[in-house]
Amino acid sequence: MVNIGETATFSCEYSQNHINDPKIIFKEGKDSIEMIYNTSKKKERFSVSDDRQNKLMTVRITAVTPDDGGVYLCGVWIREQSYSYFIINTVHLHVIDSCCGASKTVNVNSTETAFSCEYSWDQRYDGKTIFKTGNYIIDEMISTTKLEDQKERFSVSDDRHNKLFKVRITAVTPDDGGVYLCGVWINRHSYSYSIINTVHLYITTKVGVSRATGHSGGRMMIKCEHPQHKTKPKYICKESDGCPERNNPGVQDEWMENGDVYLYDDTRAGVLMVFFRELKAADAGTYRCGVNVSHYTESFTELQLDVRDDVMFVTESAHLGEEVNITCQIPEEHTVHFCKEDDDHICQNISTSAVTEMSPSPERNEERVFTVSISNVSLRDAGVYWCGAETRDTHLTFISLTTKIQLNLFMAPVVRREGESAEIFCPYDSIYKSKSKSLCKGKCSTRDRNTLNETVREEKETKTDRLTLNDDVTASVFTGTITGLTAEDAGKYWCAVTLERDVNYLYTHLIVIMNEELNLTKYEGDDVSIQCKHHDEHQKCFCKAHEPSMCVKDGVSLETIRDDRLSFSDEASTGVFTVNITDLREEDSGIYWCGSHITTKVTLTVKKGFSMIIIICVCVSLLLIGGFTLTVCKLRHKRRGRTMTSDKKKTNAMSSCADSRRDSLSDPGSAQIYSHDELPTIPSDELLYASVSFQKHEESLSEASVTVSKNELYSDYATIIFKEGKDSIEMIYSTSKKTERFSVSDDRHKNLFNVRITAVTPDDGGVYLCGVWINRHSYSYSIINTVHLHIGMAPVVRREGESAEIFCPYDSIYKSKSKSLCKGKCSTRDRNTLNETVREEKETKTDRLTLNDDVTASVFTGTITGLTAEDAGKYWCALERDVNYLYTHLIVIMNEELDLTKYEGDDVSIQCKHHDEHQKCFCKAHEPSMCVKDGVSLETIRDDRFSFSDEASTGFFTVNITDLREEDSGIYWCGSHIITKVNLTVKQDFSLINIISLCSTLLLIGGFAVTECLLR
Repeated sequence: MVNIGETATFSCEYSQNHINDPKIIFKEGKDSIEMIYNTSKKKERFSVSDDRQNKLMTVRITAVTPDDGGVYLCGVWIREQSYSYFIINTVHLHVIDSCCGASKTVNVNSTETAFSCEYSWDQRYDGKTIFKTGNYIIDEMISTTKLEDQKERFSVSDDRHNKLFKVRITAVTPDDGGVYLCGVWINRHSYSYSIINTVHLYITTKVGVSRATGHSGGRMMIKCEHPQHKTKPKYICKESDGCPERNNPGVQDEWMENGDVYLYDDTRAGVLMVFFRELKAADAGTYRCGVNVSHYTESFTELQLDVRDDVMFVTESAHLGEEVNITCQIPEEHTVHFCKEDDDHICQNISTSAVTEMSPSPERNEERVFTVSISNVSLRDAGVYWCGAETRDTHLTFISLTTKIQLNLFMAPVVRREGESAEIFCPYDSIYKSKSKSLCKGKCSTRDRNTLNETVREEKETKTDRLTLNDDVTASVFTGTITGLTAEDAGKYWCAVTLERDVNYLYTHLIVIMNEELNLTKYEGDDVSIQCKHHDEHQKCFCKAHEPSMCVKDGVSLETIRDDRLSFSDEASTGVFTVNITDLREEDSGIYWCGSHITTKVTLTVKKGFSMIIIICVCVSLLLIGGFTLTVCKLRHKRRGRTMTSDKKKTNAMSSCADSRRDSLSDPGSAQIYSHDELPTIPSDELLYASVSFQKHEESLSEASVTVSKNELYSDYATIIFKEGKDSIEMIYSTSKKTERFSVSDDRHKNLFNVRITAVTPDDGGVYLCGVWINRHSYSYSIINTVHLHIGMAPVVRREGESAEIFCPYDSIYKSKSKSLCKGKCSTRDRNTLNETVREEKETKTDRLTLNDDVTASVFTGTITGLTAEDAGKYWCALERDVNYLYTHLIVIMNEELDLTKYEGDDVSIQCKHHDEHQKCFCKAHEPSMCVKDGVSLETIRDDRFSFSDEASTGFFTVNITDLREEDSGIYWCGSHIITKVNLTVKQDFSLINIISLCSTLLLIGGFAVTECLLR
C-alpha cells in the first residue's frame, strides 16, 4: 500500500533454477494483461533490479498515480524467443489518497466492538472498503461491494443518509488489534482508494480476577505470571486512576524503584514481581497486572486489593552467638512466608527449613503458630524480618507480610561511675574492614549527629574531645573510649558501618552511676516518694541490691521490685519518674538503685515507731482504767454513808507555735550579695561597688544611689565627682558644674556625701572617682573613693524547656554597629556556643540562639529556645570591639523536683547545683520569682539551724537543717542560676521517750487517785 505521489517498492523471490532467466513484470487489467517491463521494454517510472545472490528481483515505481494500483505478476521467460513465461509471484498494489484521514482510537475490552467512518456527500455512491494494515502491508480487506471481500465476524453497513459506514466485529480476539483504514474507491476497476479515516483498535483481554488482603504498614508481594510472554513488557496499574500510566520496571531481571513500589521483570520465568514496601489505606482498590503482547494488544489479570489495620510489630534482642526464636501467627489454610529486608527494604525469601510449626492457639483456632529459630546468631543476622501468608491463584501469587520483627544484637552493658572512663567494643564482619565505622549515642544517622558520635576509617584513630575511636582490622573490632563520664554520657550506643547509608548493627548500654547519693530516714507505716532520672521513656527501673552490677538484667534494664506497696508515677516531659512506697516496714531498709541509664544510689533507713492509732489506744485505755478505779472508790464511799466532794481541776492544753523565721540565710563562707542600700566598703583600696537595675521602658527608669565616707580631715572641703573615660577623665559634678540627673548631698556631721543618679541609662555604667578640692583656686584634688557602677537589667526567669528573650537596648548612635550577646563577657578570643553577633537590621540564627536587631526601637533581642541547665548564667550585651555595657541573669528553673518528708527533731541535707562559686543561695517561697532580689541572687535564710557545706569541684553545695520543726514545711528553691524546687514536709512525731513519759504520767495520776480513794 502506498500513497499517491510516493515511491512504491516490492520484491519477488525466485528459485535457483531461474537465476539466469530474464525477468518480466505484468499488470492485470479488466480484460487483459499488460507487460510493464522486460529486457526489451522498459516503461517510464518503472525499474527492476535483480539480486542474484539473494535470488530477489525488486520492482520500483516512482511518482505513483491512482492508475498504478492493481495486481502485478512477477515472472521469468521460459524461452526468450517465445511467449512462454513462468509466474513466480503475485503482488496487489493498493494506491491510497491523503493517508490517512482523521485518526481515532477505539479501546475494546469485551467480545464485540464497532466503529464508524464518516465520508463526504460526493462519495456516498462510491464503493466502501476497510483495510487492516501493518507497516503499509494490507492484512485484511473488507468491501461493501465485493462479496468475496466480506469476512467472517466482520460486517460493514453503509448509511448514505448520515454519510456513515459502520464496521462491526464479533467474537473479538487479541489478533484483531491494529490499525484500520476506512476508504472509498477512486476507480471502481483499479486498486486506488481515498482514505477518509484511520482507526487504532486496542484489544484488552481480562483473563481472570483475584482478591488479596494486605495490612496497613505491612508489606505485600504480588507475582503476576505470564509464562507464554516471558520477554514481553509487563506492567501493573490502578483502575481507579484510569490506568493512565502502566508501572513498568523499564529494565529486565533487576529490581527497580517505581513510585511507592519496587518492580522486577523476571524474563526467565515470565513473572512480574511487585513489592509494596509500606502499604497504606490509600493503596486499596482494583489493579491490573498485565502484559503488552503487542502495541495494540494486552492481557491482564484483575486484582482486588483490600487493606486492613492489624500489622504487628515485634522487637527481638539477642546476644551474639546465642539462639533466638521468632514466633508468628498465620491463617490456617495459608503457606508460611518468612523473609528478611535487604538494604532497599525489599523482603527476600529465606529457606523455611528452620521453621517449626507449633500447635494452634486454643483462643484463635482459625490461626496456627510457627517459630523460626536462628542459632549461633552472628552480626549478619541483625535486621528487619517479616512473616506472613502466601496465597496462590490461577494467574497470581500474593504474599501478605503482617508481622514485622526487628532483630537487634547487643553486647553486655558497660557499667561505670561518674568521672571514670568507659570502653565500648564493636566487633564487625571482616568484609567491612575497609568501610568507615561509627559509634553513636542513639542510632547513627548522617543527618542527625551529636557530640558523642564519631567515625573512624580503616586502621586509623579518631579523637574528638572525650571520645576516641580506634579500628583494629586484624581483630575486626573497633573500640570507643569515653573519658570523664557524666550523666549526659549515659544511654544506648550503636555501632554502625557506612555503606550507602549508616547501617546500625549492634548496640550496648552505658550505665553511669552518679556520685551524688540520696539518704532517707523514715518510720514504719510511713510512705516515701523517691525521684529517679531516666533518658529512655521505656526504661524506668528501681532495684534493691548492694552493688549496681547486681541489678543489671539481660544487658538492658534493672531488676525491678514486685510489691503491691510499690508504684510508679511519671511525667515524661520532665525526664523524671517517681517511685512511691507505702506502708514502710523495717525490712524495706537497704540500698536501692533508681533510674535507667543514669543510676542514683538511695540509702533508705526505716525505724520502728508507734503509730498515732496505737498512742491513742494506749492513752484511752489508761484513762478508762483510771475512770473505772475512781467509780469503784465512789461506790465504796456511798456504802459507808460518807459524802465526798472533789474539786475539778481544769487543765489547759498548751500549744506552742514557733515564730515564723526570716526568709533568708547567710553563709559566712560565701561572697555576700548586696542590694542598692547595702554597699560594702573595702578599706584597703577604698573601692565601692554598686549594682543598678536598668529598665527598658522610660517611664520606669530606676535610679542609683551611692554613699561615700569622708575622712574627718576633709569634712570642710568641697566635693567633686569624676567619671573615667577611655582616654580621659570627665568632671561630672562640682560646686561650679552640675550635670543633669546627677546630684550630691553632703552630711558633714557624719562625714558622708551621697551621689544620686536618676533615670539611669546604659551609658552611666563605669568607674567614678569621688574626691575633694584641696585648693579651690587650683586643680588639686584628693581622690577618697573609687566606685564601679555596673548597669544590669531585671533577671529573666524561665523553666527548663521554655524559651527566653533577652533584650539589649542601646544608644541610637550605635545602630549601624555590630552587636553581640554572650554568656559571660564578650571576647573575640573566647566564644562559646551561646555567643552570637548581629549586624544592622539583620537576623542571625545559630542552633538555639536567634539574634534580631530592631534599629527603630534601638534594641536587639536574643531568643534562646529549649532551655537547659547549661544555658543558665550571666549574659552580657556588647557593641563593636566587645564593649560589654549591659548584663542580665538568666535563671532556669529545673523541671526535676525533690520531695522530702521528715519528722520534727530530724536533720536533713539538701544538695543544690551552682555554676557561680560566689552564689550559693537557698530560699523559701511559693514562687521562684519571690526569691529574686536585685536581679542577681536569691533571698537567703538566716537561722542558726541552717548551714552550708560546699565542695567547689563538684558544682554542688549542701544545705544542712538541724532540729526540724513543723513550721519548716514548705516550698524551697535552691541553687544559683540553676534553681531546683524542694518540697519539704515535716510531720509531728511522738518519740518513744514521749510515749513512755505520757503513759507514766497517766499511770501516776491513776495511781494517785486510787490511793486517795483508799485513804478516804
